[in-house]
Amino acid sequence: MGKVINFSGSVRPDNVKAFVIFNGSDASIIKSKNISSLTRISKGKFEIIFNIPFNHTNYIVLGSDVGSTLEGYHSALVSNGVSKETDRCQFKFVNDNGATYDLEHLQVCILDMEA
Repeated sequence: MGKVINFSGSVRPDNVKAFVIFNGSDASIIKSKNISSLTRISKGKFEIIFNIPFNHTNYIVLGSDVGSTLEGYHSALVSNGVSKETDRCQFKFVNDNGATYDLEHLQVCILDMEA
C-alpha cells in the first residue's frame, strides 16, 4: 500500500502550474497554460511537455472528462507506466473496465504544492 500523506493547507491559484483542455480524439488543444505540446501516443494515451519545466517531479497530475457528451461514462486518469519527468509527463484515460479511450473534452491540471 502507498504512503499516506497528511496535507494541511489549501490549494492556491499559484499552485496550478499547468493545465490543458483538449480533444482526446485528435489531441487538439482548446485551452492551456504552460503546455508546449500535447501528443496522442495511442488511443487514450497522451504526453504533455511543459513550456517551463519543474524543479522536481513531485507535482500532482489530475484529470477529468467532465464536459464530454457521453453520459454516464466513468473515467479515471492513470499513469501510463512511465515516470514523471521535470519537463513532461504521460498519462492515460481509462473506463470502468480499464480500457483506454478518447473523448472529445478532456482536462488535465498540474499542481505544484511545493510552490
